[in-house]
Order: sequence, then C-alpha cells, then structure tokens
Amino acid sequence: FFFGEAKPLVFMDMQEEQRQDNGRKYLESYGLTDNKMKSLNLFLQGHRVGPQGIVDISKGLVENFSLTALELRRQEIGKDGALSLGQALSHNRYLRYLGLGRNKLLNDGCISIMEGLRQNQTLEFLDLEWNEIRDEGAVAIGEMLRFNNSLQSFVLERNKIKTRGALAIAEALKHNQKLRNLNIGYNKVTTAGAIAFAEALKVNEILITLNLYANEIRKEGGIALAEALQVNPSLQSLNLQSNRITDAVVNLCDVLKENNTVRELNLQNTLLDEDICQRMSDGLLTNQSLMSINFAGNPFGNCGVKFLLNALKGKTALRYLDISDCGIAGLDAVEDICELIELGGNLQILQLDDNKLGRQGVIQLCTRLERNTAIHSINLDRTNMAREGALALAIALKKKSYWLSLSIAGNKIGNDGIKNVLTAIAGMTTVNELDLSDNDITSVCEEALYRALKSNPDLHFVRLKDNPIARNLPSGVLSREMAEQLHGVPEAAALRNSLHGAADAQAQDSSRPEGFLPDLTGPHPNPHNILSKAGPYKPSHNFAPQRRSFQEQESGADAIDRFMHTPSPAPSPGPGPVYSMSSPATSYMSHSRVSLPRSVTPTMGGSVVRKSTTPTAQNMAKAGLSPAGFAGALSPIRSVYTHTALRKLETNVGGLLISDDQLRRKFNQLDTNGNGWLDVREFKHLFLQSENFGVEYEDWEVNEILTKNNMWGDGKITYDEFCILMLGIAQR
Repeated sequence: FFFGEAKPLVFMDMQEEQRQDNGRKYLESYGLTDNKMKSLNLFLQGHRVGPQGIVDISKGLVENFSLTALELRRQEIGKDGALSLGQALSHNRYLRYLGLGRNKLLNDGCISIMEGLRQNQTLEFLDLEWNEIRDEGAVAIGEMLRFNNSLQSFVLERNKIKTRGALAIAEALKHNQKLRNLNIGYNKVTTAGAIAFAEALKVNEILITLNLYANEIRKEGGIALAEALQVNPSLQSLNLQSNRITDAVVNLCDVLKENNTVRELNLQNTLLDEDICQRMSDGLLTNQSLMSINFAGNPFGNCGVKFLLNALKGKTALRYLDISDCGIAGLDAVEDICELIELGGNLQILQLDDNKLGRQGVIQLCTRLERNTAIHSINLDRTNMAREGALALAIALKKKSYWLSLSIAGNKIGNDGIKNVLTAIAGMTTVNELDLSDNDITSVCEEALYRALKSNPDLHFVRLKDNPIARNLPSGVLSREMAEQLHGVPEAAALRNSLHGAADAQAQDSSRPEGFLPDLTGPHPNPHNILSKAGPYKPSHNFAPQRRSFQEQESGADAIDRFMHTPSPAPSPGPGPVYSMSSPATSYMSHSRVSLPRSVTPTMGGSVVRKSTTPTAQNMAKAGLSPAGFAGALSPIRSVYTHTALRKLETNVGGLLISDDQLRRKFNQLDTNGNGWLDVREFKHLFLQSENFGVEYEDWEVNEILTKNNMWGDGKITYDEFCILMLGIAQR
C-alpha cells in the first residue's frame, strides 16, 4: 500500500489565536479579507504563488472554515508545493472545489494530493488537468478512489497516463460509489485501458459521464464498451472522439436499441464510412433517448449521411446534431438534410460547416428553415453559400422570432450579402453569437453591424477576423462598445482612424488612465492554456472548438487565463482611452479545422440546458459548484477558446458575476443612459441585490466599500472599477 503513515504537518506550530482567525493571517494577501468569503480564485487575480506561496495557502486552509471553492490553476505549485497542499487537504473539512490544472505536479505531487484526499471526505470536484501525471500517479489516484467517499467529478485530461494507470483507475471504479463524472481524455489508456473501463462499467452503477477522447483506443475497446452498456444502468454521456474504433460503432448502436439511458454520444473522427453508417442506422432508428450526436470529421459522404438522417428523422429527443466536415456535397444530400429539418421534431442546433453545400444547396436549406420553429442555432462556415445563399438565409431569419447563434465564416459573401444578414439580425433581440469571419466585409457594413449589436442585448461582440474591416481590430473582434463609439460618441473619429490604421490616431479623453484590468492585446497566447468547449465530454482539447499550436507566450496567455472569459473584447468602454488596435489580441485565433461537438441535456421542461449539461449540474450548482470539466456552451460557433475554470465559476451557487461576459452584460444593463459609467445609486442597487450568503449590509457599509474601491473619488464607476467591485463580491 503506497500511502503509509501521513507525514506530520510542517506548519502546525501556530498559536491558538491564529487558529481562530479563519486562516486570514496567511490568506489575506491572496484576497481572503473577511470570514464571509466562500471562494478564492488566485488565477483570476493574476497570482503566481509558486511552491513557497502555496505553503502559506496550505497553512491558511488548515484553519479556514469559510472557503468552499479554491482555484489554483497555473500557480506553479510543483511537486514541493503539492506536499504541503496535500497535508492541508487531510485537515480541511470545508473545501468542495479545488482547481489545480497546469501546475506540473508530476507523479510526486499527484501522490501528495491523493494522500491528503484519502483522509478528506468533503471535496467534490478536483481538476488535475495537464499536470504531467504518469502511471505511478494514476496508481495513487486509483488507491485514493477506493477510500474517498466525497469526490463526484474528476478531470485528468491531458496528462500522460498509459495502460497501467488506466487499469488502476478502472479497478477503483468497481469499488467507488460516489464518482459521477470522469474525464481522462487525451491520455494514452489504449485499447487495454478501454476494456478495463468497460469491465468497471459492468459493476459501477454511479458513473454518468465518461470522456475517453483521443486515447488510442481501437475496435476491440469500442466493442468492450458496447458490451458494458448492455448492463450498465447509469452512463449518460460517452465521448469516444478521435479513437479509431471504426465498425465497433455498429456494436454501440445495436446496444442503443435497448439502452435508453445514454443521452450523449460523441463519435467525431472515429473513421466511420458509408458501410458502417448503413449498418449502424438500424440501432439509431430504434433508439429514443439520444439527445446529442456528433458525427463530425467522418468521411462517409452523401450516401452515409443519407442512412444516418433517415434513421434520425422524427426523433423527438434529438436536440443537437453535428455532421460537419463529412464530405457532404450537392443538392441530393441537402434534400436529406431538409427532410430532417422538417421531420426533426425538437432539433435545435445543427452543425453543417465544411461541407460543400453550394449556393443552391444553402438556398434550398434556408427555404425549409423558414418553416422550422425549433432550430435556433446553425453553423454554415465554409459551405460556399456566396451572396445568394446569404440573401436566402436573411429571408429565413426575418421570419424567426427566436434565434441564438449563427456562424457563416469563410464564405466570401461580400458587403451586400452580409448587410442582408445583419438587417435580419437587427430585427431580433435574442442573438448571442455571431461569426462573420473571412467574408470580404469592409467599413461599408459598420452601420449594419452597430444596429445588429444594439438590438440584441446578449450579443456583446461580432467575430470579423480576416475581413478588411477587421484589419486592426483586436483579434478581429468588434465589441458593442467599439461599435457604439464608432456610431456617435465624440471619440468616434479617433477610433475610426485607429480602426483603419491611421498612425496619428490619438485618444480624446485622458482624464482616466489605462484600464485597471489587463489589456488583452499583445502576442498570441498558447491555446493550450485555454481549454475547450462542449461537455460532458471535452472535445478536441477540453471544451472549445478549434485549436492551434503556438509556443507559449506568457504575457498574452496570462491575460486570458486571468479573466477566464468566453472570449469577449477586453478594452474598457466609455470615457476611457480609445482602444488600442495596433496588435492582435489574445482571445481569438485563426484555426486549422477541428470539428467539435456540442452537448445537450434536457431540463425538466424538455428544453435544452445551456452551460451545465450533466444530470448532476443542478445539484452541484446548489452545492456551490459547477461541473466545469463536463459542461459546455451550446453553440455552432467554432472559433472560441473557453477556459474550463470559467465553467467552474460562472454557474456558482449565488449566481454571482464572474466572467467578463457576465460583468459586461450587467454593466450595460445598469448603464441605462449609455455614458460608459455608473453612478453610486445604480451600483448600490445591484450590490444590495447580490447574493451575500445571508449577510445584510447597512448603507454605511456599502458606502465604505464604494469609497475603498472607487479609486478616483469622482462618484463615477467605470467598467474597470465595476469589475473590481463585483469580483470582490464574488469572493464572499
């Protein structure tokens, strides 16, 4: 048995009075300012504490009784810091979420953490993603899972776990009666590891989500998993993306004739061909439970898609379908898709990107889309739709009363076609995502872009990358604030010059310094620090679409990581300085095509849950947690990097504002006159409505907080100051 006796804590010599201060002596410098605070996110605050700093944090955790969530991603903890943290976990009885992603814990650090968790019976969510953990560490994980009775969600993605480690974890699952979500994607568990997990599923009746993405699993592993699903009563989400299981998928679909528990199946890039599609269609025809299916990146062509779509017609449970990059071309294939749209029941999200539908195909598709009342999001990137297809799409959108997301990047539509689409969107109020990248858009469309942004409160930015209009936009993104300045604020002329590359463009208002929050302009970050999208399975990386390899450049990466937002523009609004467009920003990057899935799970009312997609999401949210490692946004947009930590914090127990997207939306709602700042009265109203976990603040206390944080003493709260205030609230 590898644990042995727990080592004595190296920091238990503190005085009695220190033990009663909630660990504030050690944690105050990291943001724990009072005993009301429930969460700390050192990653959000931009800390890099290192092994020495983590010793202080560990000391604080031993005596802390208020924190339930702690995010320590990218804190350079290392194996030495993990030793003290593991000891603290063996004593702490309050923490429920712990994020340790990207800390280079290695095997030794992992073993230290597992040793602490063997005694800890309160932690529910642990993220160890990307820590270079190998088989020795995985064996320690397996031993911990045998004894731990609290952990419900575990992220082990992007480590170096191979077959031996996978066998240890799988064996532990036969005994563990608590773990519900396991993400071990992008390791090397191989076919033998998959068979071991299959054997565990025959016994385990608790696990709901299993992510085996990109694990070098072959046909035999897929067959073993199919056999396990014949007897397993609990698994609802299975991700086998990027494993060469080929016609083992037929076995899976045959099992789905009887298994009505599985809701979500990711078969992206699993080498499906026309013959396999024909053989698996019978199982899909019978199944009545699947809500989300991802076939992207499989070259089965028109004949293959015909078999699949015929099997899926009329499925009332189906909400999400991805058949992008499947070699679909021509009007015959489009007609099959049109029939699905007409008979698809409750289908809401359709991914068709990277198929050669052509202008006539898109026109035919949009004609059917006009009459469909369920679909609210579609991806038509790189489908050769041209201007005529865009016009047909605009006509269809004008007849929609509810629409959420549209992506038509890479179609070279031109100004006229884009204007038609933007006019249709300007007539809506519900759109929240729009990607118009690489469509030959010039400044002629500025007015139309402004109207589209203005009419849709949740549409905070439009992606315009690789268009002439975006030549100097940060990462090719036009934010609502930029569009508003262009449209009428006195600084519009300076901003317009900046947007079009004028060297002498200067900011008109210098009364306030640069924003307090980091500027997200600068060199491209390493996309590995921004994880992926989709969930319960984390595709291509984790949960985000598209990715690209760059050498790590800490400045840009840290800026993005610090705020963990679903990429939205970083610059400050209003009376502050004009945005700097001189260098590419960090939130968006061009990408090589990697199609990713979107997951869906029904709510009690039968609609689609947006953000949290596992059945335990509501319970975890009530507990102050969110199944971040297994959650994703439902959207056809494929050019966003979304950090998992955002998912972990955005759906918090108090509904507090955490992400840049949430903060920006609330700021815009409160800034009713659009002057770019809030007065004290506007902010007080929000503060008193916020979740303060039972603590009622007096008016003088609110005034004291405002005085402390309103740095300029002018009674005006800018967006930067608003973020600082709200993040302070979120830490309580």
